[in-house]
Amino acid sequence: MIELCSRRRMIAAIIVLVCVSIIIVLLENILTPDGVHGRRVAVSSEAPPPPAHNLSSALPATALPESAPSQRHCWESQTFTVARPCRRCTGFEKASGSVPECAHSDYIELLNCEKDGKVYRGCGGARDRGQRQFWLLELISLCSALVSGGAVIVRQRQLERTALGKIQRQLAAQV
Repeated sequence: MIELCSRRRMIAAIIVLVCVSIIIVLLENILTPDGVHGRRVAVSSEAPPPPAHNLSSALPATALPESAPSQRHCWESQTFTVARPCRRCTGFEKASGSVPECAHSDYIELLNCEKDGKVYRGCGGARDRGQRQFWLLELISLCSALVSGGAVIVRQRQLERTALGKIQRQLAAQV
């Protein structure tokens, strides 16, 4: 079936498919809510803390001053500095629950709020991982397109040789 398509039609179809793919990715990025892409949606301070925070609230306040629920959103209302940049949570932090934000995000950063002191906040590591996965998918798609295109060219040459051989045999038989 693909042998019936001309080269010009195949190139036009590929260009149309690439344009449609780009439009879909852009529309998905615009229309998808922020919480779906790995970004944490802010929870109001009046709401009860999620179940992961209940484990840390059983510990003494001096053990985890950074993750106390009252200081959880100080970066929203106070000026802050980044004390430690975004990094991946360690296995111990995940297993022990010493940093509750590690339950929500694999990446955290340490902030120093003006009034409340040091707090942990989930950061964009998950978003970066999603971008890496996207570009890996694009690379795999490109490689598969190149391999498929090469296979099409090889098959087209084989068919042309076969057709040329048939024509030559028919001409030789008639002479």
